Amino acid sequence: MSAAKDYIAIILIGGGSSWARDPDPERAIARVAKIFKSDWKSLFKLDGVEVRVNLWDVTGNESVHWDDCGMHGDCEADHPITRVETRSVTLSGKQKVAA
Repeated sequence: MSAAKDYIAIILIGGGSSWARDPDPERAIARVAKIFKSDWKSLFKLDGVEVRVNLWDVTGNESVHWDDCGMHGDCEADHPITRVETRSVTLSGKQKVAA
């Protein structure tokens, strides 16, 4: 039986990041943009700023983390973590998230 798809979208900023995980890649990207604005708006002016969203397929990995060496998941997972794409997203005053 194959596992349902699972994605994590990550935006890196300096030594920090924001992330969102979802079975729908488009929703993960929309959610991370909203979370990023919420996380970093007290430090940066973000309206109209273009950010790079890194999307990873983490299907089968219950636990995922990343560091300077890359993405890491569960050692016993049947599915390797793979980068799907890197997409540019322009932050707006009100980020919309699909339900």
